[in-house]
Amino acid sequence: MPEVILIAAFPKNRVIGKNGQIPWNIPEDLSHFKSTTMGGAVIFGRKTFQSIGRALPGRLNLVISRTLNLNEENLKSADSLQNGIEICKKAGYEKIFICGGQEIYKTAIAQNLCTKMILSEIHNSFFKNLPEGDVFFPKINENKWLCTESKSFKDFTVRTLSLR
Repeated sequence: MPEVILIAAFPKNRVIGKNGQIPWNIPEDLSHFKSTTMGGAVIFGRKTFQSIGRALPGRLNLVISRTLNLNEENLKSADSLQNGIEICKKAGYEKIFICGGQEIYKTAIAQNLCTKMILSEIHNSFFKNLPEGDVFFPKINENKWLCTESKSFKDFTVRTLSLR
């Protein structure tokens, strides 16, 4: 049975983006994202995919969009998150990562489409001031999720949450 995992990074104020970009650069967190998702399927909303500007190598990239029609070897599209997850499952991926942005995260959480979250919580000490943003990671019901693992790095802590 494939595992559907939400993966995100954000500071205490839950900002995940500003003007189509991530408002910080932490190479160690990017490396963590890459090693965690390599070999799996990654699902992005159209805006998030366009901000990245290309398909990520070594993974099936699936873009949720009502307007894009992508059908290349490692780049596909679907009109809904549910359909995107089904495409990844049918393609045989054991790990499917939901990678943002805000609306995709909201949908995944509200519709219980993931059973696990890997959240990089960026330490306040990394910033001179917390970044301002125009997109945010949604609040989650902490009573529905159990922290099963926590690993600290210099500038962030990765918490793995499982659905209770």
